[in-house]
Amino acid sequence: MNLTPRAMATALITASALTAGCSSEDAGTITAQDSDLTAREGYTALDNPRGGVYVSAAVAGGRVFVGDNRAAIDVFDLATMNRALTVEGRVPSGSLSASGELVAACGDRDDQPLGWEAAYGTSDRNYVITILDARSGARKFEVALGLQRYLATSSDGLVDLPSMSCRLDAAVGTIAVSFSHPKLADEIVTFPLPTEDARHDFREIPGATRVAVGDGAARNTIKSFSSGPSGITYAAGGYGLRRVASSSSAPITLRDEGREHMVGVDERGGRLFAADHGGALLVLESDGALVESVPVADWVEGVALAPGYVVVVGRSGLLVTKDRWSAP
Repeated sequence: MNLTPRAMATALITASALTAGCSSEDAGTITAQDSDLTAREGYTALDNPRGGVYVSAAVAGGRVFVGDNRAAIDVFDLATMNRALTVEGRVPSGSLSASGELVAACGDRDDQPLGWEAAYGTSDRNYVITILDARSGARKFEVALGLQRYLATSSDGLVDLPSMSCRLDAAVGTIAVSFSHPKLADEIVTFPLPTEDARHDFREIPGATRVAVGDGAARNTIKSFSSGPSGITYAAGGYGLRRVASSSSAPITLRDEGREHMVGVDERGGRLFAADHGGALLVLESDGALVESVPVADWVEGVALAPGYVVVVGRSGLLVTKDRWSAP
């Protein structure tokens, strides 16, 4: 079933759904009161004990979940920047999303048994969504979406992996996944969040709605996406910042000068917050006009919103700044 961008926008999580409040030691429900959140501002270098680089972030309960390229997540207290816990065990975290008392960790994983690829020359690529408890970091369940049959393999054996990210909406009970691939349709797929482990073919997800992103006429990718009154806005990597407006089916480019390598985007209070891979947080008007560029001394990989704050994740650390730009 296909939806218009306007209908799709109502199903996606917005920045205001992010919550703050209790730490992992606190009992009870995570609250969403701005006054509950105290964060340490500025850039903080983070030591990755696995030797990897950080690539994603999401904020829940006064803490920031930071995913790396080693299939693990470190959780830091925003007030102190001390590590509270670590989530490990083949949990891909190329994209993180928080909503209510849940965190979704999403990313590509090859699920063939060890040694299988060497013996038979095959892979079993899946886009894996792991749902975590936001307070304890405990794994609740996992959704694996089969991709292997849709991925072209070159003559040298390399798999052309898609660009994908996710957005969780715990209140509505949905997960939205972006999919971008040079030989397949670019789209955003939303489906009901299960309550236990599940496995589906990516093209045959029960109850899924699919919205085309891109008209096929221009090169495209989807590093991250957000939904708001103007439609679906997405970071298109080296192709800038683009939007599929509520009244249209074709994307428009909001920002392209300088060939910014946009790797993350979120929105709140009439402002867009875009992560420029070259080392900046770009605060923009809804139409893409620059409001302010905040330098980040790191290779930037993404942006996350918390009540009253903006969090930028770089490969080696985090920048936390008060949100001085959003309308109250």
